Formats: sequence, structure tokens, C-alpha cells
Amino acid sequence: MRHGAKPYVDLKDFNFPGTYFLEFVEVHFVGAGDQAARIYDLALCIAAGLGMWLCSERRYWPKVGALCAAALLTLFHLQDGLAQVGQRDFAIAALALIACGAFLRLSRSYLLSLFVFEAFVGLAVTIKPTIFLLFWLPVILRYDGERTSSRIKASITGVCGALLAPSLALIWLFRNHALLGFMRDIQKLGAVHASLGRKSFVFLLVHSVSPVISLVLVCSALTGLAAYKHIHIWSRSLRVVAFAALSGFVSYLCQGKGLSYQRYPLLGPLLLLCCIVLVKMIEQKDRSRYLSLAALTVFSFWFALQATSKTASYEALAPLETELQTDLAAAQRLVPGRVQCLDTYSGCLATLYNMRQVQDTGYLYDCYFFTQDSQEQKEYRADFISAITASLPGQIVITNQDCFAENAGFSRLDRWPQLATLLQMHYKLYESWQADRQYKLWSRSQKQPEFRIYILR
Repeated sequence: MRHGAKPYVDLKDFNFPGTYFLEFVEVHFVGAGDQAARIYDLALCIAAGLGMWLCSERRYWPKVGALCAAALLTLFHLQDGLAQVGQRDFAIAALALIACGAFLRLSRSYLLSLFVFEAFVGLAVTIKPTIFLLFWLPVILRYDGERTSSRIKASITGVCGALLAPSLALIWLFRNHALLGFMRDIQKLGAVHASLGRKSFVFLLVHSVSPVISLVLVCSALTGLAAYKHIHIWSRSLRVVAFAALSGFVSYLCQGKGLSYQRYPLLGPLLLLCCIVLVKMIEQKDRSRYLSLAALTVFSFWFALQATSKTASYEALAPLETELQTDLAAAQRLVPGRVQCLDTYSGCLATLYNMRQVQDTGYLYDCYFFTQDSQEQKEYRADFISAITASLPGQIVITNQDCFAENAGFSRLDRWPQLATLLQMHYKLYESWQADRQYKLWSRSQKQPEFRIYILR
């Protein structure tokens, strides 16, 4: 964008405007590069922990539970690997927790708490609209003592808060002359993306809480025990957190792909919910307190050791990006000019970012070039071929990644004859690279994607 590209016009993207806001905050207030990304990610962890602290009741044990939940969320985030740094869903989880915390802490002024809550949720929705259910928390969990005469005023306040961030996003789109482009990209690319890699409901249900299934089962048993003994644990804060967890679960289901980072809006409130249940039972004056205390201690230490062990075993490497940067620099000495990337998970774009270069066009992913035949795919391909033919970049980098497909290889190029023809007419193969071993960059070792560099004849 600093080089003149307009979002949704020159940049073909279906991410919502809130994503650009997050990137603006990171780059302008933290900085660029790997260290800045880690600092930004740590800030999100702190924000999520602050939201948990605000959500907990003002007593000793609830605060202990909030601290445990915040630490566990950070550890689970770390064990997911470096690829999850600064994920949008993690930012949504932090915003949702802060929104709920503000709603609870500012309860003396209902209208203020309502406005702040809806404003934070509105910001989260401009990042990903799948968290939309959280908007309705004040309606579902309305004050018992709220006066009927204040409902109209409360409704107006809530709507104003909810529309604050979307209105600013709309103004930003207008200023960048990008509203029509945004609507087009959402309608075409968004629809194609939503149809890819979808999992069954059973898969999503099992994987939604798989990292903490044992903790969820124990907390469910303790909740049942509390109901059997007529122990009141469902305070207002617990109901708010439970609804936030439900909203996160709906967000996870709406995305439908079962990716690990898509669980964050669920895992954040769910961990807090479980820890609050445990500490609520610890506060009781019967034998159940010892069971709850033991469970909180065991789970905290077990999850902490497990996450720390996993995180410590990861390799702090970027083999594809490192090798590509070296080879690309050599290719550019032979044939000067811009580079065009064709890869799915942005390893090429990350390399250009490190090299402080901008790629030739605004096509950020190749995922939607190789989907099943459709009118959207044909139009997307035609627009790309037209853009790249007009400029003929000095280098084209192609990886063997394929969208939601394992071991795709470079045979996917056979599914796009127009691109194969363009490469044959104007380019020649300069370099081909494949990793010589598997790397452990997250929970399991895997081979890095291969890449090819084509240079202009």
C-alpha cells in the first residue's frame, strides 16, 4: 500500500478491514521484522490475560484461576508453533475477553459497559465476522435489575457501540475507493475460500477442544457435582464467560476448516471457564475442594510441562525463505526486475518482505487459481494472466503447495494451461530447490515445500 497499491482493488484479498488495522498497529507502533512480530504477539497474550483478569471476580481464588487460564492460553499458543504468531483469531480472542471484562467491570454504569463491550466486539467482527454471536451477550444476559424504561436507551447505546468500528472501516474503504472492490472480493474469493477444506461436524466437534479435553471433562463433572449438591457457582461473570466460549465455538464451526488457530476464540474463554469452575469448587467447605485443588494443580503443571517441552523442541529456522532469498538475489543480478509469487502459504511473500521488495501484482495467494472449475476461478485466472502479461516480471517463483491438498507437487500447473503457455513462451527455469530433510517447525516434523524460480528470457 505504501507503494500505491489499493486494498481490494490492486490487492486481491478477502480479509476484512480490521485485519489491515491490526497490521497498521503492528508496523507503526511496534515495527517491522521478526522481533516486532513476536512483540506484537506477546502484546496479544498480555491483552488476553488482562481480559481474563477483568472477567474474574474480585476475590483471591478467582484471580488465581484467571492467572492460570492466562498462562495456559499463552502456552497453548506457543506450542502451536511460529506459524501462529499474530493470528487474527488470537487477536479476536483477546478482544472478546477484554470486551467481556469491560462489560463486567463497568457494570455500575450499564450504558458505558454496554457501549465499550459492543465497540470491542464490533472491532473483532471487522477482523472476522464469524464472532457475530457475541454481539447478543447483553440481550441474553441482561441485568436482572435493569429498568424497562431504559431498554430503548440501552438498545441505542449498544447499536452505536457495535457500529463504531464497522463505520470507521466503511469510511476507510470509501477513502481508498475500495468499497466495490471489497464487496467483489468477498463475494467471489470469500465464497470460494469458504467452500474449501471443510471438515465434518464430528471432526470439528472433536478437534475444537482436543488440547484440553481432559480439563473440560473434569470441569463438566465438577459442574454436575455442584448442581447435585445445590452449590451455586453460576455467577454473572461465569455466565458471561460461558456465552463468550459459545460464541467462539460458533465462530470455529462457521469457518469449518478445523485449523488449530481457529480455536483461539473458543479456547480462551473455555480455559477461563474451566479455571473459574475449579476455583469455585475450591472455595467450598467440603471434600470437593481438595479434588478441585488437585485438579487445578495437576492440569496447570501438566499442560505447562507439555507445552514447554513441545515449544523447546521446535527448530527456529526458515529453510524455504532462507534458501529462496539467496537464490532470488542471484537471479535478480542476472535479470533485474520485480518478482511474482505463486504460492499458497506466503513463503515467497515473506521472503520478499525480508528483502524489502514488493511483488509485481496484488495477487497474494495462488490458492484460488487451482480450485475446481467455476466462473469465479476463470475470471480470477483471466485477470491474473492479463496483469502479469502486461508487466512480465523478471522472476516468477512457484512453490509446490496446493490449497488444502497434501503432496500436490508441481503437477498442479497442468491444470492451468494458460500459465504453462506463458512460462514456456517468456521464461526459462533458473533454479529448483527441495529440502534435504524434515524440519520440526511445529508439533510434527515435515518437509518444506519445494520451489522453482523462472527468469525472463
